[in-house]
Amino acid sequence: MRGFWQMLRQTKSDLVCDLALSNSLERNLRLLKEEVFSDDDTIIYREFTTDQPRPRRCVLVSADGMTDHVFLSDYVVQAVMYTPIPPRFVGNQVVEYLMENVIVGDEIKREQYLSKIADSVLEGDAALLLEGCNYGIIVSSKGWPKRTIAEPVSESVVRGPREGFTEALTVNISLLRRRIGTPMLKFKYLFLGIQTKTKIAITYVEGVASPAVVEEVIKRVSEIEIDGILESGYIEELIRDSPLCPFKTVGHTERPDVAAAKMLEGRVVILVDGTPFVLTVPYIFVEAFQANEDYYKHFAIASVDRLIRYLCFFITTSTPAVYLSLITYHHQLIPTPLILSI
Repeated sequence: MRGFWQMLRQTKSDLVCDLALSNSLERNLRLLKEEVFSDDDTIIYREFTTDQPRPRRCVLVSADGMTDHVFLSDYVVQAVMYTPIPPRFVGNQVVEYLMENVIVGDEIKREQYLSKIADSVLEGDAALLLEGCNYGIIVSSKGWPKRTIAEPVSESVVRGPREGFTEALTVNISLLRRRIGTPMLKFKYLFLGIQTKTKIAITYVEGVASPAVVEEVIKRVSEIEIDGILESGYIEELIRDSPLCPFKTVGHTERPDVAAAKMLEGRVVILVDGTPFVLTVPYIFVEAFQANEDYYKHFAIASVDRLIRYLCFFITTSTPAVYLSLITYHHQLIPTPLILSI
């Protein structure tokens, strides 16, 4: 039944995206402009030709506001435009020549299918298409505006790091790698949301986290089927153990030091692109009595603080129950002046 609904929701653009590139640049451009990115004025098509003696038509496809235009102009367009392609290279050999000798970039790959090219463009990369080649070159050129790293307002501390997660997934990953500098720190990428295709990273320390817990988290996240993931709260509601339970079963934090500490205790962290809040699983009830600064204080002072929290929790939850039982069933135990005043 699930397959039927997926087929029912598949649009014409989805069917076009399953096609592969052809050797005709005109056909590839027509599919991109009229089908895949139709009625989208934010997609930029930069057409140019390579140098003599055998010039070739090229088109660089990118999304406005998502790429580093200075990088593309200097190291892709200018490099390809003023580099003559030897006549002995034909077909996809031109793609290999440009990737190995001309284009400057730390992450370059080739793609054949329109779906992969469209996803890369929407993620902030650029796609270079050439006449006579049925492969496109994907150049990593992400360059959208990012918020600077600052202290989280919701989890400020007197003593401790002042850094907090941002909305950029790559920045958040770097903040964790700086704190846990071991090859055992693992990241697994997944894409969620039929429309948004939000990139998430499941993070854990191999050898510390339970393999069963890691597999269960990956299984639950992979089974999520939803149109869009705009914040980590979407995932939190869909993977929690008891949806109707008022108590938390999935934790969240904005602080890299807290997330690193949780992973060193065997937790699994879920980072979501577009939000500074990361999820930690599994969440234990006693974590509600822990503060960020407990690990930066003397152990005796931190222990006393936690004991006070436990005592206050007991008083808060038991005092109303004792009061109700007295006035309902044992009101003779309450002094008369007190009852009248109440």
